[in-house]
Amino acid sequence: MFDVRVSNIKISLKTNLDISRNQFPNEKRINNFLVYRQDSFVYVIFPKGHVNVTGIKSYNDISRAVDVIKETVVNFSPSFKITKLNIDNISAHGRITNEIINLWTFIDKARDKTIIIGIEFDPCTFPALKIYTTLGTALLFSNGKINLSGCKRLKHVQSLYGICKQFLSIGHI
Repeated sequence: MFDVRVSNIKISLKTNLDISRNQFPNEKRINNFLVYRQDSFVYVIFPKGHVNVTGIKSYNDISRAVDVIKETVVNFSPSFKITKLNIDNISAHGRITNEIINLWTFIDKARDKTIIIGIEFDPCTFPALKIYTTLGTALLFSNGKINLSGCKRLKHVQSLYGICKQFLSIGHI
């Protein structure tokens, strides 16, 4: 069962946009980039046309986020083009169990998995177990909540969640 929800998708766009000549409504210029907000999306626009977009809550919203910037930019730059679109990060959150997890036991069992690159746990500085994998990073809290980040695809989110859930379902913890 997939008990995790996407909370944010960050994409990057390569465009032909030159921010030195263009004015966005309600823009906020910071040093050499500008921040533009429209709907629930936040656009960080850098010189030479690089654009980061956050505030995307689902795959379906990606095309809407792209359409919003196209509609805005076409007013002052009719030749605007997006030459590349990448998904840089998918963040998700959820609950892996309703029971208290012994995170120390999780560490012992998880070290044997080849997909896991590293594990950090120092409850004095941060209350979650950090699990670094080739798919992304999981923060597992002892109350059963989980945060996932760094995933590039939705299937990576599902797989990372599944790996963490597997330890619980087969009685390792």
